[in-house]
Amino acid sequence: MGAFPLPFGNFSKFPTSQNVQPDEPACISGVLNFTAAQQYVAVDFSSDKRMADFALQGVFIDNSLNAQAVTLTFQPTGQVLTIAANTQAYLPVVCPNPGQNAEMKLTAFSNAGGAVNVPIQLLNTPVTPCVWTA
Repeated sequence: MGAFPLPFGNFSKFPTSQNVQPDEPACISGVLNFTAAQQYVAVDFSSDKRMADFALQGVFIDNSLNAQAVTLTFQPTGQVLTIAANTQAYLPVVCPNPGQNAEMKLTAFSNAGGAVNVPIQLLNTPVTPCVWTA
């Protein structure tokens, strides 16, 4: 299992101005890249100062092209979310208060069995749990 310092190419705060306030809607977009050799993807947000004011409250995950489930584990809360194969979902996330998020870590696991990219967005807005077949 490898740990990567924020492999997400886009840290998108909306609106996209440089002076985004902590209470404005924002997301962190990325792709979980599973291969036959790498079934775990670990994301350590502690090295990214932009996370200091990011109040993680929800996640969108597009597992529609994956024939296997994806399991997300959030630290330090230990919350585990499992997204079924061939589905998409909005799910709430339990996370520490802003400022404590620098300790946040996300581990994703899937028995994809081949190269599968799973788009994910971490959201700082509340979401209603919703799962659908894609």
